[in-house]
Amino acid sequence: MLTRSKLWIIISLHHMKKLTPAHPGKILLEQFIQPLGLTQYRVAKNAGIPQPTMTQIVKGRRAVSVENALRLGLLFGTTAEFWLNLQTDYDLREVRRGKLKAIEKQVKPLPRAA
Repeated sequence: MLTRSKLWIIISLHHMKKLTPAHPGKILLEQFIQPLGLTQYRVAKNAGIPQPTMTQIVKGRRAVSVENALRLGLLFGTTAEFWLNLQTDYDLREVRRGKLKAIEKQVKPLPRAA
């Protein structure tokens, strides 16, 4: 039987699938820079990241590179993997949202071994 709470979960999951994934730059800004009372300039300078690069990352116009992930990890006491996982998750969700159907039509899966 479909209870009210189960229905709410189903509806919530349906809507979650349609949410636009957050770019790592948005997470950087909203979860690190702003709460710590920092500026993008200070983060860029302390991390050794060029200011234009930092601006592009925060605006979602540039991916977090391996080197910048290492720098951000050292700066904020996280890991490079944290930033790279955010970027990989974002990239994968974007491709799934925009190209999954076309890719599924193009890929011919290999037969499974017994």
